[in-house]
Amino acid sequence: MEDSLGNYLGAITIINAGLGLAVGLAMWAWGMPGALLFGIGAFLLNFIPYLGAITGVVISGIVALVVMPGLFWPAMVAATYLGLTSLEGQIITPYFVSRRLQMNTVVVFLGVALWAWLWSVIGMIIAVPVLVVIRVLAEHIPGWEKFGNFLAGDEPPALTDEDEEEARELVEAGAAAEDSPAARVVTAELLADHDARDAT
Repeated sequence: MEDSLGNYLGAITIINAGLGLAVGLAMWAWGMPGALLFGIGAFLLNFIPYLGAITGVVISGIVALVVMPGLFWPAMVAATYLGLTSLEGQIITPYFVSRRLQMNTVVVFLGVALWAWLWSVIGMIIAVPVLVVIRVLAEHIPGWEKFGNFLAGDEPPALTDEDEEEARELVEAGAAAEDSPAARVVTAELLADHDARDAT
């Protein structure tokens, strides 16, 4: 778990530093005041999934509206920030962060919202590392594999022929039983037999 979390945080920190450098240079090229601050802000905000990028786009657009004439150039500044964060989020991060640490988008968004409600900005920053820890734990705790697949957004594993045959036997045995208690006994015995066969 320590290795997985360390790899995740190390990769994200390096990627965010690259994004901060790119944003800072882009703001400098557009003639924006405080280009260095924009770069540092992009680095820090990108630790907050989704909301960090949106905040950066809004801030850059508002500052550009104040210092630039018209609407076209402020829109271009905001679009540049959006383009850089989209490139990072859609291509660079998925490429460099291993598939093993990828997370379900909906779970990440809900996790960030929950932790933001609990602990404000600090909660938004720690939300994803907490989810990564839970996912790694799920991979090592028997019976939590399905929960780990849910956190990762993976498709459930396909049933094998043996699984289908076992399910058919259980249904048929339960249907042939006289009542519910008898059905529970029969299916429990079948499950015990299957577990014994799997163990051997």
